[in-house]
Amino acid sequence: MLILSLSLLIICSFTDIRERGINLKIIAAFSVTVVILLAGVFVSGDRFEILKRSLMYEPDLINIIYGLIPGLFLFVICRITKEAVGMGDVYVVLLLGLMTGFEKTFAVLFLSMVMTALFGLACIALGSRKKKDSLPYIPFVLGAFVCVMILSRGVM
Repeated sequence: MLILSLSLLIICSFTDIRERGINLKIIAAFSVTVVILLAGVFVSGDRFEILKRSLMYEPDLINIIYGLIPGLFLFVICRITKEAVGMGDVYVVLLLGLMTGFEKTFAVLFLSMVMTALFGLACIALGSRKKKDSLPYIPFVLGAFVCVMILSRGVM
């Protein structure tokens, strides 16, 4: 799932930077893949240990539901701010939660928000952006994801 998560974030980062949005066809393709893999883990039990080891958390129903909480939190922010955070960003974080579980996704969400805020403040201070300008969010999610994976020794 690490490679799948990285692939999702890299592709969506390029799309978010270039088009200022997320292609929902990409989200749909990754969603189907993740659901098939998760279903495979449930159906196969311990017969296909490689499927189970590819996940970054223990794949039971409760953990899968908990993994969606950071994305649902971002959805609430999206609605409160009248989509200052786009729905595509919400879909990516929800999908990331399915792939990596609650702890890692929450850490990624928190760190990416901090990174985005610091970058935005630096841009405003340097005069390259105005307060009302938007930033693509998924590249910060990618950066935060890489940091969290390295710090949690998920890559090593």
